[in-house]
Amino acid sequence: MFSRSPSSPSPSSAPDPAAPDLPSVSASGYVPNGGADRGGGRLFFTYYEKINSSAGSNGDEPIFLWLEGGPGCASSFGDFYINGPARALASRDDSAGRRRATGKLRTNPHAWNVLGGLLFIDQPVGTGFSVPGGAGKAMIPRTEVEVAADLYFGLCELFGPGGPLEALAPRPLFVAGESYAGKFVPSIAHYILQAEAEAGGGGSGRRRRGAATAGQRLRVRRELRRERDASSGALLPLRPPPFYLAGIAVVRVVSDFSGVFSGERERERENTDAKGREKEREKLTS
Repeated sequence: MFSRSPSSPSPSSAPDPAAPDLPSVSASGYVPNGGADRGGGRLFFTYYEKINSSAGSNGDEPIFLWLEGGPGCASSFGDFYINGPARALASRDDSAGRRRATGKLRTNPHAWNVLGGLLFIDQPVGTGFSVPGGAGKAMIPRTEVEVAADLYFGLCELFGPGGPLEALAPRPLFVAGESYAGKFVPSIAHYILQAEAEAGGGGSGRRRRGAATAGQRLRVRRELRRERDASSGALLPLRPPPFYLAGIAVVRVVSDFSGVFSGERERERENTDAKGREKEREKLTS
């Protein structure tokens, strides 16, 4: 893991007035996505602290984890094209008509780190800068439960003891995403809640209201991944979440509930086709 702060321009170069004003506190690097059985795979993360906030804050300022869809679109795409603090400029046509990247960044007026801390994790492993374990493609998850297990382990490494974001663990974490993340987001939330219930509660010091946690009220239980001891190979106790899951949000959803909207989309398509046919009749009769 390494920390990074915006570098000052050299005395010989004039600063670009449109250059992005990145947050003064940010961190990025790699965390493992599992134990020895995952072959040394690593998840790439980037974290931007809330603007005008301290990195060591233990208050109630939220942290937003943003996930992309696809499946197979890295969250770094959202960092540079959707809600990160700096947006990559669109490519342009050169004199030969070929698309060329500008290589420039501009401040994003819609960045989410004006509201709270902003965390991006390239997942599933194998997307973006995240790398699978030594077995390569065999270590790329094939199910939503496997994707959630990798991400859960990475979050525990991020916010757990000795992790890069350990000091931020008490702050409320909101998991959000778009498109196919309509599956990823509720899946990781379900995994976190079930792990919290089966492991005896979270380790962040935050406690939900009421006698029973949301995880204890889950109607469906999935088989959660258990880590193995590196030397003996014995199964280790399930690790409780060291962070506090406060909520989830998804936009432009592709989820298991997509069938609810399929009839509406079909009706819209039929109406569009009917309008097109009506215009054609009007042309023929005019």
